[in-house]
This record gives sequence, C-alpha cells and structure tokens, in this order.
Amino acid sequence: MRSYALLLIVFLLFSGAAIAQPQLNFKRIVNNWPWIELYFTVTCNGQQASFVDKRVFNVRENVLNVGDFELWCPDLTMDCVISTALVFDASARMAGSKRTGAIAAGNAFLDFMARDDEATLVWFSSAVTIAQGMTSYSDLLHNAMNSIPASGTSLLWDGIYFGLLEVVNNGVNPCRSVIVLTDGIDNSSSHTPEEIVALANRNRIRVVAVSLDTNVNMDQLRNIVDQTGGRWYGPEDPLRLKGIYEELFPFLLYGIYDCVITYRTEYMYGGNRSLDLSLLKFFTAQTSKTKSS
Repeated sequence: MRSYALLLIVFLLFSGAAIAQPQLNFKRIVNNWPWIELYFTVTCNGQQASFVDKRVFNVRENVLNVGDFELWCPDLTMDCVISTALVFDASARMAGSKRTGAIAAGNAFLDFMARDDEATLVWFSSAVTIAQGMTSYSDLLHNAMNSIPASGTSLLWDGIYFGLLEVVNNGVNPCRSVIVLTDGIDNSSSHTPEEIVALANRNRIRVVAVSLDTNVNMDQLRNIVDQTGGRWYGPEDPLRLKGIYEELFPFLLYGIYDCVITYRTEYMYGGNRSLDLSLLKFFTAQTSKTKSS
C-alpha cells in the first residue's frame, strides 16, 4: 500500500497512459503568531486532490525545516455546509435602484441555501443592526432582507466586524464567510481593517466584498479580501447584483476548499518570513512553491 492515502485518486492524461503532473497552488500565509497557517491546493489534470498523510509535504521557514506541523484537507466528496453573514450597506447612498438590487441579490442567495446552511443578516448605516441572527430558517431571513432601509451614513468597518462576530459566536458550519455590499466610504467606525483581518483569519472566515462605486475604501477593502482568501467584485451595476450573489454560492461551496498546514513558529513576531512548501512525491513528481510574509 502507499505510504499516504488520497481522498481523490487516479489522475490520468487523455488516454490514461500518462500520469499528469501535479500543480501546487500555494495561495497565502496567515500569521496568527506564534501559529502560522499555509493555505494551498494540489491539482492534477484539473482535478483537486485531498490528503490525509502529512508526510508527503515538507515545510521550511527561512530555510530551516519545520519539524512538526498539522495538515487538514477537506472531504472533496461532500458539499461544504455554510455559515455566512450577509452584510449590507443601508446608508442614504443606497436609496433607489441600489437598494432594490441589493434586496434582490440577497434573496437570490438565500434561495440557494440548503436545509443545513445558515446565515445572519447585518446592515450598517449610522449604526450597525443585526437584523436577523444566525438561522437556517429562510422565511426569517427573507423577511429581514426585504426590510433593509436606506438612510444615514456608513459604518463599513463596524458592519463587517459585527458580521464576523456573528459567524464566530453563532455559526456552527465549517465553510464560513462574510459577504459585504457597500457603496460608500467608512464614516468613523470604531473598528479597523486590521482588526477585521485578524479576527477573520483567527477563525478561518473568508471576506467577500462587492462595491457599487469607486468612491469606497477600495484599497483597504481589497486588502481585506486578499488576506482572508475571499473574492472581490467592483465597481458593479446594481442590475448585476443578483447574478453576482448567485455566483457566490458555488464559490462558498467549492472555491474555498483549501488544504491548511498549521505549525508553531520558533521565530519571533514580526520581520520577514520566507515559507517554502514542497509536495515531496505525488505519484512520480515533486513540486514546491515559496511565499513571503
């Protein structure tokens, strides 16, 4: 028997006579010092693989081998059950077609939810409102969605942060995310983008952002998305929102199926960190990738 087990096996090229070469996609590094997490996928001929034996991988930090680490990969034979926070801008800038498009998009997303999926609805303007706590009852979520207002200013960062807290404190499913729709610049939130990234990464929550205008905190929002492994849309036409939220559901089910290697670093907090991740032998091939943080 092989020294490692695969949940997804046998990748062959065309006729099946040749073995496809593995593709290692080293996506990102999360520094929750002293714990470091490496997010990656391995594919062969377009098919993703899932591993249970960590001995097929080697990790080096600043050239030195990491002797002890944990490996987790998803079960690719099953859809991931989701817990998500739908966070909506409810400021005065959302009046009219933007509000109408946002409500239609949120309701379309809810229509895709299966029995065990769950969501919470949060909106932000001059204050943050938890319009509906985490639940799998779609009727409650639809009712809250249809009541989104459009007045006041925009506490964007606080809205995202409170959405994260709802997922952290009340979400029970493994695929966790926050989807935020915004149309304005943040007005004096008490939380910061740095706090959002830290909270999201500590709890493996992806942040997806949809912008309706260029007059938003574009660079900071995109940085949040990039650092948490989410997805960015914008600026978008309100008429396209329904289609975007329909696209997002498959992403939450399948697009976030990364493997994760976790280890405790011997290096102090801060400073440059170079990580080399190697797949030692997958059938006949070996591959490695390097990232810095």
